[in-house]
Amino acid sequence: MYNDYKVGYWQTQQAILFNHEKFKELGIPKPTEPEDLLNPKLKGKVIFPSLTGYGAVSVITAIAKKHGGNEKNIDPALPILRKFSAQVHSFADFTPMSQAMKNGDIYAAFSSGGSARRLRDAGVPIGIHHLEIDGRRGVPSFGYLGSVKGSKHKEAAEAFINEAIGMEMQEGIFINNGTIPTNSKLQERFAKEEDQERDPFGTLYRLLAPKTIAGMYYLKFDDIDRRAWGKKLQRVQVGK
Repeated sequence: MYNDYKVGYWQTQQAILFNHEKFKELGIPKPTEPEDLLNPKLKGKVIFPSLTGYGAVSVITAIAKKHGGNEKNIDPALPILRKFSAQVHSFADFTPMSQAMKNGDIYAAFSSGGSARRLRDAGVPIGIHHLEIDGRRGVPSFGYLGSVKGSKHKEAAEAFINEAIGMEMQEGIFINNGTIPTNSKLQERFAKEEDQERDPFGTLYRLLAPKTIAGMYYLKFDDIDRRAWGKKLQRVQVGK
Protein backbone atom coordinates (compact mmCIF):
# COMPACT_ATOMS: atom_id res chain seq x y z
CA MET A 1 0.00 0.00 0.00
CA TYR A 2 3.01 2.30 -0.31
CA ASN A 3 6.15 2.89 -2.34
CA ASP A 4 8.81 5.57 -2.63
CA TYR A 5 6.31 8.11 -3.95
CA LYS A 6 3.06 7.61 -2.06
CA VAL A 7 1.31 5.92 0.84
CA GLY A 8 -2.26 4.58 0.97
CA TYR A 9 -4.44 6.14 3.66
CA TRP A 10 -7.86 4.70 2.83
CA GLN A 11 -9.15 1.57 1.16
CA THR A 12 -12.45 0.50 -0.33
CA GLN A 13 -13.51 -2.98 -1.45
CA GLN A 14 -15.84 -3.10 -4.44
CA ALA A 15 -18.97 -5.21 -4.16
CA ILE A 16 -22.50 -5.83 -5.36
CA LEU A 17 -25.00 -4.10 -3.06
CA PHE A 18 -28.65 -5.10 -3.09
CA ASN A 19 -31.88 -4.48 -1.20
CA HIS A 20 -32.47 -8.00 0.07
CA GLU A 21 -36.12 -7.35 0.92
CA LYS A 22 -36.89 -6.22 -2.63
CA PHE A 23 -34.97 -9.17 -4.06
CA LYS A 24 -36.99 -11.56 -1.89
CA GLU A 25 -40.23 -9.85 -2.87
CA LEU A 26 -39.37 -10.20 -6.57
CA GLY A 27 -38.08 -13.76 -6.20
CA ILE A 28 -34.56 -12.84 -7.30
CA PRO A 29 -31.69 -14.95 -5.87
CA LYS A 30 -28.82 -13.29 -4.04
CA PRO A 31 -26.43 -11.94 -6.71
CA THR A 32 -22.96 -13.46 -6.88
CA GLU A 33 -21.62 -11.88 -10.09
CA PRO A 34 -22.22 -8.64 -12.00
CA GLU A 35 -24.36 -10.25 -14.73
CA ASP A 36 -26.92 -11.28 -12.09
CA LEU A 37 -28.08 -7.66 -12.05
CA LEU A 38 -29.17 -8.00 -15.69
CA ASN A 39 -32.26 -9.86 -14.43
CA PRO A 40 -35.28 -8.40 -16.34
CA LYS A 41 -37.07 -7.79 -13.04
CA LEU A 42 -34.35 -5.27 -12.18
CA LYS A 43 -34.64 -3.17 -15.35
CA GLY A 44 -34.26 0.49 -14.37
CA LYS A 45 -33.54 -0.50 -10.76
CA VAL A 46 -29.74 -0.76 -10.92
CA ILE A 47 -27.05 1.90 -10.73
CA PHE A 48 -23.70 1.24 -12.39
CA PRO A 49 -20.79 3.43 -11.24
CA SER A 50 -19.71 6.25 -13.54
CA LEU A 51 -17.62 4.65 -16.26
CA THR A 52 -15.03 7.41 -15.91
CA GLY A 53 -14.63 6.83 -12.15
CA TYR A 54 -12.40 4.41 -10.28
CA GLY A 55 -15.38 2.49 -8.91
CA ALA A 56 -16.21 1.09 -12.35
CA VAL A 57 -12.71 -0.26 -13.05
CA SER A 58 -13.15 -3.23 -10.69
CA VAL A 59 -16.50 -4.24 -12.19
CA ILE A 60 -15.33 -3.86 -15.79
CA THR A 61 -12.20 -5.89 -15.06
CA ALA A 62 -14.22 -8.61 -13.32
CA ILE A 63 -16.50 -8.95 -16.35
CA ALA A 64 -13.59 -8.83 -18.81
CA LYS A 65 -11.61 -11.50 -16.92
CA LYS A 66 -14.62 -13.82 -16.75
CA HIS A 67 -14.97 -13.68 -20.55
CA GLY A 68 -11.30 -14.07 -21.44
CA GLY A 69 -10.08 -10.49 -21.25
CA ASN A 70 -8.11 -8.49 -18.70
CA GLU A 71 -7.02 -4.95 -17.91
CA LYS A 72 -5.22 -4.72 -21.26
CA ASN A 73 -8.19 -6.07 -23.20
CA ILE A 74 -11.71 -5.16 -22.10
CA ASP A 75 -13.29 -6.00 -25.46
CA PRO A 76 -14.85 -9.25 -24.08
CA ALA A 77 -16.67 -7.11 -21.48
CA LEU A 78 -18.21 -4.65 -23.95
CA PRO A 79 -21.24 -6.78 -24.98
CA ILE A 80 -22.14 -7.21 -21.29
CA LEU A 81 -21.63 -3.51 -20.59
CA ARG A 82 -23.94 -2.63 -23.50
CA LYS A 83 -26.61 -4.78 -21.86
CA PHE A 84 -26.12 -2.81 -18.65
CA SER A 85 -26.46 0.42 -20.62
CA ALA A 86 -30.00 -0.62 -21.54
CA GLN A 87 -30.75 -2.05 -18.09
CA VAL A 88 -29.54 0.50 -15.56
CA HIS A 89 -31.33 3.38 -13.92
CA SER A 90 -28.19 5.48 -14.43
CA PHE A 91 -24.40 5.58 -14.29
CA ALA A 92 -23.63 7.32 -11.01
CA ASP A 93 -21.38 7.20 -7.97
CA PHE A 94 -22.01 7.09 -4.23
CA THR A 95 -24.09 10.20 -3.42
CA PRO A 96 -26.83 9.84 -6.08
CA MET A 97 -26.67 6.06 -5.70
CA SER A 98 -27.24 6.22 -1.94
CA GLN A 99 -30.09 8.70 -2.33
CA ALA A 100 -31.79 6.52 -4.94
CA MET A 101 -31.30 3.42 -2.79
CA LYS A 102 -32.74 5.11 0.30
CA ASN A 103 -35.70 6.46 -1.71
CA GLY A 104 -36.44 2.99 -3.08
CA ASP A 105 -35.83 4.11 -6.66
CA ILE A 106 -33.19 1.40 -7.17
CA TYR A 107 -32.67 -2.05 -5.70
CA ALA A 108 -29.02 -2.79 -6.50
CA ALA A 109 -25.71 -1.12 -7.29
CA PHE A 110 -21.99 -1.65 -7.55
CA SER A 111 -20.21 0.14 -4.72
CA SER A 112 -18.09 -0.67 -1.68
CA GLY A 113 -18.50 -2.52 1.59
CA GLY A 114 -18.20 0.78 3.41
CA SER A 115 -21.08 2.14 1.32
CA ALA A 116 -23.16 -0.88 2.29
CA ARG A 117 -22.50 -0.28 5.96
CA ARG A 118 -23.53 3.40 5.64
CA LEU A 119 -26.71 2.45 3.79
CA ARG A 120 -27.53 -0.08 6.49
CA ASP A 121 -27.13 2.64 9.10
CA ALA A 122 -29.54 4.78 7.03
CA GLY A 123 -32.18 2.06 7.30
CA VAL A 124 -31.78 0.33 3.94
CA PRO A 125 -32.10 -3.51 4.15
CA ILE A 126 -28.80 -3.99 2.40
CA GLY A 127 -27.06 -7.18 1.38
CA ILE A 128 -23.57 -7.47 -0.09
CA HIS A 129 -21.46 -9.76 -2.22
CA HIS A 130 -17.78 -8.89 -2.59
CA LEU A 131 -16.46 -8.95 -6.13
CA GLU A 132 -14.27 -11.90 -7.07
CA ILE A 133 -11.63 -12.02 -9.81
CA ASP A 134 -9.51 -15.08 -10.64
CA GLY A 135 -10.94 -16.84 -7.60
CA ARG A 136 -9.79 -14.07 -5.26
CA ARG A 137 -12.40 -12.51 -3.02
CA GLY A 138 -12.16 -8.76 -2.73
CA VAL A 139 -10.97 -6.08 -5.16
CA PRO A 140 -9.48 -3.12 -3.26
CA SER A 141 -9.05 0.47 -4.37
CA PHE A 142 -6.90 2.99 -2.52
CA GLY A 143 -6.58 6.68 -1.84
CA TYR A 144 -2.98 7.86 -1.69
CA LEU A 145 -1.05 10.78 -0.27
CA GLY A 146 2.37 11.97 -1.32
CA SER A 147 4.70 14.94 -1.04
CA VAL A 148 5.08 17.02 -4.19
CA LYS A 149 8.62 16.95 -5.56
CA GLY A 150 10.41 20.21 -4.86
CA SER A 151 7.86 21.35 -2.29
CA LYS A 152 9.04 24.01 0.15
CA HIS A 153 6.79 22.44 2.77
CA LYS A 154 8.04 18.87 2.70
CA GLU A 155 8.19 18.49 6.49
CA ALA A 156 4.63 19.79 6.90
CA ALA A 157 3.37 17.45 4.18
CA GLU A 158 5.08 14.48 5.82
CA ALA A 159 3.63 15.43 9.21
CA PHE A 160 0.15 15.55 7.65
CA ILE A 161 0.63 12.15 5.99
CA ASN A 162 1.85 10.58 9.22
CA GLU A 163 -1.27 11.85 10.98
CA ALA A 164 -3.49 10.49 8.19
CA ILE A 165 -2.06 6.98 8.57
CA GLY A 166 -1.83 7.18 12.35
CA MET A 167 -4.11 5.28 14.73
CA GLU A 168 -6.46 8.13 15.64
CA MET A 169 -7.26 9.29 12.10
CA GLN A 170 -7.46 5.76 10.74
CA GLU A 171 -9.90 4.75 13.46
CA GLY A 172 -11.97 7.85 12.74
CA ILE A 173 -12.40 7.15 9.02
CA PHE A 174 -13.26 3.53 9.80
CA ILE A 175 -15.92 4.28 12.41
CA ASN A 176 -17.40 7.43 10.91
CA ASN A 177 -17.11 6.85 7.15
CA GLY A 178 -17.00 3.08 6.85
CA THR A 179 -13.71 3.34 4.98
CA ILE A 180 -11.22 0.54 5.59
CA PRO A 181 -7.99 1.59 7.31
CA THR A 182 -4.63 0.90 5.71
CA ASN A 183 -2.99 0.82 9.14
CA SER A 184 -2.41 -2.92 9.72
CA LYS A 185 -2.60 -2.59 13.52
CA LEU A 186 -6.13 -1.25 13.22
CA GLN A 187 -7.04 -3.89 10.66
CA GLU A 188 -6.01 -6.60 13.11
CA ARG A 189 -7.87 -4.99 15.99
CA PHE A 190 -11.16 -4.52 14.13
CA ALA A 191 -10.93 -7.93 12.44
CA LYS A 192 -11.04 -9.55 15.90
CA GLU A 193 -14.17 -7.72 17.02
CA GLU A 194 -16.91 -10.23 17.89
CA ASP A 195 -19.63 -7.84 16.74
CA GLN A 196 -18.03 -7.20 13.34
CA GLU A 197 -20.75 -5.94 11.03
CA ARG A 198 -22.45 -8.43 8.69
CA ASP A 199 -25.38 -8.38 6.32
CA PRO A 200 -28.47 -10.56 6.92
CA PHE A 201 -26.75 -13.45 5.10
CA GLY A 202 -23.73 -13.35 7.40
CA THR A 203 -21.43 -11.68 4.86
CA LEU A 204 -18.95 -9.20 6.31
CA TYR A 205 -19.49 -5.68 5.03
CA ARG A 206 -15.77 -5.01 5.26
CA LEU A 207 -12.95 -7.53 4.98
CA LEU A 208 -10.40 -6.46 7.57
CA ALA A 209 -7.97 -9.27 8.32
CA PRO A 210 -4.53 -8.36 6.90
CA LYS A 211 -4.10 -11.88 5.45
CA THR A 212 -7.45 -11.57 3.68
CA ILE A 213 -6.54 -8.16 2.29
CA ALA A 214 -3.18 -9.49 1.09
CA GLY A 215 -4.96 -12.26 -0.83
CA MET A 216 -7.31 -9.98 -2.74
CA TYR A 217 -7.12 -9.24 -6.47
CA TYR A 218 -5.05 -6.12 -7.02
CA LEU A 219 -5.93 -4.37 -10.26
CA LYS A 220 -3.07 -4.02 -12.74
CA PHE A 221 -3.43 -0.31 -13.37
CA ASP A 222 -0.19 -0.19 -15.34
CA ASP A 223 -1.87 -2.42 -17.94
CA ILE A 224 -4.78 -0.02 -18.44
CA ASP A 225 -4.70 2.26 -21.48
CA ARG A 226 -6.95 4.99 -20.14
CA ARG A 227 -7.40 6.64 -23.53
CA ALA A 228 -8.43 3.36 -25.18
CA TRP A 229 -10.75 2.45 -22.28
CA GLY A 230 -12.30 5.92 -22.42
CA LYS A 231 -13.16 5.77 -26.12
CA LYS A 232 -14.77 2.35 -25.82
CA LEU A 233 -16.68 3.14 -22.64
CA GLN A 234 -18.02 6.44 -23.95
CA ARG A 235 -19.62 4.52 -26.81
CA VAL A 236 -21.06 1.98 -24.37
CA GLN A 237 -22.55 4.67 -22.17
CA VAL A 238 -24.40 6.31 -25.07
CA GLY A 239 -25.65 2.92 -26.23
CA LYS A 240 -23.44 2.36 -29.29
